[in-house]
Amino acid sequence: MDHAEYCGPLEALQGRRAMVWPDDTYDLPLEQRTLRATFVPFHHEMDLLHPETGASVCAPTTWPAEHFKLLIPVRI
Repeated sequence: MDHAEYCGPLEALQGRRAMVWPDDTYDLPLEQRTLRATFVPFHHEMDLLHPETGASVCAPTTWPAEHFKLLIPVRI
């Protein structure tokens, strides 16, 4: 499981962080891959909803892999 930042087309989610992990499309070309993501709500939010469907994105959901950039932890 990795930390990632949403950089896809949904403006309401841009810059939001999520826990992501690969699914069974991992071996496909990047533009065909999906991943599973669980967004992390801010401390004042009870839930975080998909801006188009209204469904919770705080539970595992499937997204295009291209909509995320991995966050690499820096250790000093």
